[in-house]
Amino acid sequence: MHLRRRPSTLRGSLALRAFALEGILLVAAFLAIDALLWRNAESDLEGAAEAELSWLAGFVREHQVGGRDYLLEESREHLGSRSGVLLELGDGGEVLYRSGGATGHDLRREAGLVFTGTGEAFWLARRELGSFQLAVGVPASGPLRTRKQLRAVMAVCLLGGLVAAALFARSLADTATGPLAAVAGAAERIRDTNLSDRLGPLRRDYQEVARVRGAFNGMLDRLEAAVLRLRQFTADASHELRTPLSVLKLQGQSALASNGLEPAAAGVVRSQLEEIDRLSAMVEDLLTLSRLDAGVAEREAVDVADLVLECVERFRPVAEAKGVELTVAGVVPCVLVGDRAHLRRVVSNLLDNAIKYTQAPGRVTVDLGRRRGTIRLEVADDGPGILPSEIPRIFERFYRADPSRSRHTGGAGLGLAIVKRIVESHGGVVTVVSEPGEGATLAIELPSAESSRLHPASGPADTGSDA
Repeated sequence: MHLRRRPSTLRGSLALRAFALEGILLVAAFLAIDALLWRNAESDLEGAAEAELSWLAGFVREHQVGGRDYLLEESREHLGSRSGVLLELGDGGEVLYRSGGATGHDLRREAGLVFTGTGEAFWLARRELGSFQLAVGVPASGPLRTRKQLRAVMAVCLLGGLVAAALFARSLADTATGPLAAVAGAAERIRDTNLSDRLGPLRRDYQEVARVRGAFNGMLDRLEAAVLRLRQFTADASHELRTPLSVLKLQGQSALASNGLEPAAAGVVRSQLEEIDRLSAMVEDLLTLSRLDAGVAEREAVDVADLVLECVERFRPVAEAKGVELTVAGVVPCVLVGDRAHLRRVVSNLLDNAIKYTQAPGRVTVDLGRRRGTIRLEVADDGPGILPSEIPRIFERFYRADPSRSRHTGGAGLGLAIVKRIVESHGGVVTVVSEPGEGATLAIELPSAESSRLHPASGPADTGSDA
């Protein structure tokens, strides 16, 4: 099993790299400062040890003229007075004098930093003077303690520096990617219903971001022109098709009325008239969508309850003829501000869609209510239901969940597209709840008269069709 790696974000990558670079620099600076301070401390200790060696060498030169016994006696009397310093004086392989603190160490063989049995630290140095071996150890506990304290201070500074580096890295990443996020957010709000909108200058309009913004606006210009040409073509083609379709229908009806056709020919003409009616309905739907895309809508107070009851009574004979029971579960008086003709088209399309896909003996239920300042209309049916994978697509134009039944039902895949487009133009939403074999419930929610306002260019323009 292969796990797909989650793509990293540019913001996170920039922040991580900036923090890593700053962290490396801070740690390197910490180590360099620590090494430099200890180097200076070593230099001071070496200087102190050399000074003690020079003093001890002078002492030996001064007293060796009296002989070995005299030197030994003077060493025991005078060298012990130098408290805190380790001293050792040897002649050949014999130790003439050794400080008490040097027990356990051979000062003439060791060098550098050593620790005594009591935990004290000394810096050792040695020198030969003729047959004599001189060794000294100067206290190093003070520099070591100072080094430890400085390390603690630098560790705190390093921790604070890493925190500051993290904040700076985040700020740097935000500065670098913030304008891109703003451009992306503005781009995500662009739909084919508001293609005239453009991305304006940002608060931090860097040259690179301005270039991206300009390229995106240029793409919108070209896209808007293409969409407008397509809409105009759809509207013009639909309008031009109405006349020849009307002529063809009139000719077919006249031929049937003449009673001069053979039964087979009359059947062909009737079939052609059915196709003409289907094409005429499709042309009318396309014209409706063209007007909706253009934002053509009236604004008036609409009594939704009366409109719903009117549509139910109009579709009741259709439902009864098919053996489907059309019932009203509830109707609450409510008013909204919108286009009456468009809203009537919404209710009619929902009822037509539900009856179309409900087989006898089935039921279609209509329920109109209010909920928190919105008007909710539900149309539920006992049809075959909709597959979960098809629910997001049923509002696409010319999409049919079951293409094999399109000719039988007469659907062109534009009914629900019109519903969605009208509802969104009124500031509402359309939802679908369905399971295969358990029917479907299509619900629309619209702002009531208190909060309703027309939105001719709101919402995404990805419309759809009958299921």
